[in-house]
Amino acid sequence: MTQQEKTAAINEKAAAINELKRKLSSTDYVVTRDIEQEVEIPADFKNERQGWRDDINALEAEIAELEAIEPDDDDPSRIMEE
Repeated sequence: MTQQEKTAAINEKAAAINELKRKLSSTDYVVTRDIEQEVEIPADFKNERQGWRDDINALEAEIAELEAIEPDDDDPSRIMEE
């Protein structure tokens, strides 16, 4: 994997994380409202939000794995960096 491919993969995953966090943030008011009013939050709503959190955690782990990969020795972008 070249440095360019690695960076592109990380950026793609980071964008997906940002979108999932946006979804969580945009639904936080429902959770807060329901807790304040002591209303039971529907299970499907909780499950969907938990799914987003699970996806974020998985993507963050994938980013960490990508960051640990050393670029190919024949990667032209490495030569430019040195």
